Amino acid sequence: MRKFFALAVSLLVIAGFGFCGTFAIKLGSGLGYISGGDFAKGIRGWSDYYAAEYNSLRGEFLAPRSGMNLGGEVIYYFKPNMGLGLGVGYARYAKDSEASYDLGYASSTEQFKAKISVIPITANFHYLLPLLPKLTLDLTAGVSYNIAKLSWDYMRDFTLLGYSGTDQFTYSATRGGIGLQAGAGAEYELSSAISVVLNVTARYASIAKFQGDWTERGSGNIWDFSDSGSETYAWYFDWKFNETTYPQIVFQNEKPTGTTVSNARYARLGLTGLVATLGIKIGLPL
Repeated sequence: MRKFFALAVSLLVIAGFGFCGTFAIKLGSGLGYISGGDFAKGIRGWSDYYAAEYNSLRGEFLAPRSGMNLGGEVIYYFKPNMGLGLGVGYARYAKDSEASYDLGYASSTEQFKAKISVIPITANFHYLLPLLPKLTLDLTAGVSYNIAKLSWDYMRDFTLLGYSGTDQFTYSATRGGIGLQAGAGAEYELSSAISVVLNVTARYASIAKFQGDWTERGSGNIWDFSDSGSETYAWYFDWKFNETTYPQIVFQNEKPTGTTVSNARYARLGLTGLVATLGIKIGLPL
């Protein structure tokens, strides 16, 4: 994190030395899409296992992949068509899903809520390419530091011969990581100081080694318990069952092992994807 800020500040100082340019503020909001990485694979594997094992399965578990994005950037143009910017944003990807099934005299309804919140801090190089008198193409590329918070909330309602129980598990962890981005924006000038901007940005970022807190509580007349832990890692592994392999996510202190376990590693959150935003750019001449 310190190295990222040192690099960003150094670039601005070097670019600004000896030049007298202009500043601009860019603000925008829109939608983003992320791959999800190992967490998306694990959720898919969990749902596929249920589909294979329970003929009465209704519903499926889904990973969060799309969501709202907000962002702002201060850009210093050290030349008429070149600038360096520092930005910060906020993105939220969330998904609620449910699956239920019957097995003999037992029935289960399971609700799963996953949420990923990301604060990207970016340093970008901007290159302006005029297309028409009032239309300019803004090409960008840069690096980012992404602070990601992962929230995992699972609840199961189980009944058997008139007895019932509820099991709820939650996990939360925050982790940061370096990423890259590149994009293009169409800027349409409304006045000498204000432009409407449409941006499309491709991002690459993958964050691993999440370590956080968890709680699990059971209630009802089948079970009654409460447990919790801290500094627990999120793990990914491939689980082989009945000659089929299912990607899985678990939260525990030790790396998963066993004869049916392979490719065990710290689970990686994939933030790689696309973001499209619409906003405004306000010029601030020195």
